[in-house]
Amino acid sequence: MNGGSAGRLHAAWLVAVYAVLVVPAILAGGGGSSQAADFREYHGLEIQRLAAGWPTPDLRDSLTSTTPGFHLLLSIAARAGVGDVGIRLLGSLAGLAAWLVAWRVASRWVPSRSAALVTAPLALSPYLLGAAVWCTTEATAVAMAGAVMGVALVRRSSPSSAALLGVLGAGTVLVRQILVWACIPGVLAMSWSGQGPWRRAGRALLVVLPAACCIGAFMAIWGGAVPPRFQAFHQSLGNPAAPVVALAVFGVWGLPLLPGVWRRGDMGQRRLAALAAAVALVAALSVESGYRKVLPPAAQQAGTVYEKSDKDQAVGVVVGAHEVGRWGG
Repeated sequence: MNGGSAGRLHAAWLVAVYAVLVVPAILAGGGGSSQAADFREYHGLEIQRLAAGWPTPDLRDSLTSTTPGFHLLLSIAARAGVGDVGIRLLGSLAGLAAWLVAWRVASRWVPSRSAALVTAPLALSPYLLGAAVWCTTEATAVAMAGAVMGVALVRRSSPSSAALLGVLGAGTVLVRQILVWACIPGVLAMSWSGQGPWRRAGRALLVVLPAACCIGAFMAIWGGAVPPRFQAFHQSLGNPAAPVVALAVFGVWGLPLLPGVWRRGDMGQRRLAALAAAVALVAALSVESGYRKVLPPAAQQAGTVYEKSDKDQAVGVVVGAHEVGRWGG
């Protein structure tokens, strides 16, 4: 069997496995996961809200904290009369797309069968499957960000590659604005190859400019990085739990690479790696696991728009301690 037909066969198996796992779960209807609650309390309501506003949906606020690209697309189907189950079936295609994108990129370096196996932990993780079943933005965001990184990895530096990366980067931040980082591999790919520094800089700018314009537009519409109803909760103060999470991610992904880096590095590089690890560990341990982010006194007195979509105003911001946003260390 030649490579092309084998690849198509393996792709068909991916689709079949995914359908068997996702479609019955959607048709069953029930669920008590956090992603199920997110759909009922945020994403499903936002899709219906936008559907009711077509052809001029109101983007000045949102029932979710993300940019509205995912919800706008599904609101078109909702406007046409598609119910919640149909909306979730359509939304689940994003999870399949995420697996197919990862598989296709991996197939550039390993056989397509091996690529299907090594990408299965991503596709079959509760994170991605839950997002597919319950129509949240995570699956679409992974598919878009994966496409950006895949193009950056496999395509040669050229104006067409830079333009494609720009379109994919803009699409990514229109799903979740925080994923603007996905443009970085494309910027690096366009900056490292090509003739002349100005030409390389122009291609790198073409990658990041569309995404930057999209984020800038929504920041102007919202008056902040998130919709107005979420700003008091997510923009009032910094949260030291965020860098702890970032350090944890770097640590988990860095551990498999450590033996190779240690073997290839000289003594100075080893000392620098050990120092960086020690600083990161101290930073992580310095944040109490019971940390609470508290609103400023003025916000406590004035009250803020409640984060949940089913209430307009919180009676006392957050009952008891005026806590805000996520916490933890």
